[in-house]
Order: sequence, then structure tokens, then C-alpha cells
Amino acid sequence: MADFSKINVNGVSYNVKDAEARETANTAKTTATAAQSTATAAQTTANTAKTTADAAKTAAGTAQTTADAAKTAASTAQSTATAAQSTANTANTTANKVYDIGAEYASSTETITFTFVEES
Repeated sequence: MADFSKINVNGVSYNVKDAEARETANTAKTTATAAQSTATAAQTTANTAKTTADAAKTAAGTAQTTADAAKTAASTAQSTATAAQSTANTANTTANKVYDIGAEYASSTETITFTFVEES
């Protein structure tokens, strides 16, 4: 289609092309295109931020689970250490006891009987 700017009707010339309006429209279109690009970039940034936040949330959950497991393991270790200390104390007490050993031989049954009496 031909581009024209003036028309003549009944001998009267009319300017049908408004260059200023066209320039304003082109500027508005350029601004809208730039705004669309900015909005697309902002959406991409927001999506990346959400992905990062989701990963951080998952990592925090994993860290909490690991911390809880470590706490349980520490508690179990403490209980085991306490039980071991108690056993060691009992063994030490027993090792430090002195016993009087008696032996008796019964010739009629040919048996020897041993007795252990803790000394006070």
C-alpha cells in the first residue's frame, strides 16, 4: 500500500499523516517493549530466587534432621558411658575385696568343698 500524507478533496488539501502522532506512538511502543523485557527479566530473577529459597529450606530441614540425629547419638553415648562407669566401679569394688578361702575334704564322698568368705 502506498504511503501518502496529503489528500485533496474538492480542491481542499488535507494532511492525513501526523508525523508527531506517529513518533509518539513509536516511542510508546519502544517503551512498552522495554517494559516487557524488564518484566520478563524480573520474573526470571523471581523464579531463581524461589528455587534458591526452596533449596535453602530443604537444606535447613536436612540440617535439622542431622542435628536431631546427632543429639540422639550423643544422648545414647552418654547413657553408654554412664553404664560403663557403673560396671567399672562394680568391677573395681569386687577386685578390691579380700576373701578367706576354705577347703574341706570329705573322704566318705571323696569330694572337696571350697568356701569363699569375704573378709570385713
